[in-house]
Amino acid sequence: MDTKHSSARPFSLPLGARLGSLIGMTLWTVVFGVAVATAGEPLLGLEVGGIAFGTCLGLWALGMRAVELVDARGGSQGERMLVLWGFLLFSLGLMMLALGSWLVPKALENPAVAEGLGDLGIGTAWPVPVSALVMLVGAVMLCFPRRGGPANSSA
Repeated sequence: MDTKHSSARPFSLPLGARLGSLIGMTLWTVVFGVAVATAGEPLLGLEVGGIAFGTCLGLWALGMRAVELVDARGGSQGERMLVLWGFLLFSLGLMMLALGSWLVPKALENPAVAEGLGDLGIGTAWPVPVSALVMLVGAVMLCFPRRGGPANSSA
């Protein structure tokens, strides 16, 4: 039996951290979908809100799994934070790219929705190069975790 992994907790993050990150990753998608729906296009609101929600939910699950893997192999707190921040930056950049390139423009095709979202201040997006840079920084943080620690020591 491998004793290195027997003490690893499968759910290393507290429930509050999981719920807080889940709410933070997905609540804005619900608000965006409701804003589009109440601006005159309920089906479009369901479509863009649903796409954004599903994407964020999947990204959240991958991020939580990445942190659990760091903990399961005995990674340090620094490595855990590197993975967590890499996941957050990559996810933010990806969602800003999706919003700016596809979801917001799709919603703004309808004049009533464009007016309603404009009243709420929704309708602007980060430039694509900024989204790409944020994604790149996050990806680099995920690709180059710190070396050393109990998991990499030879015993």
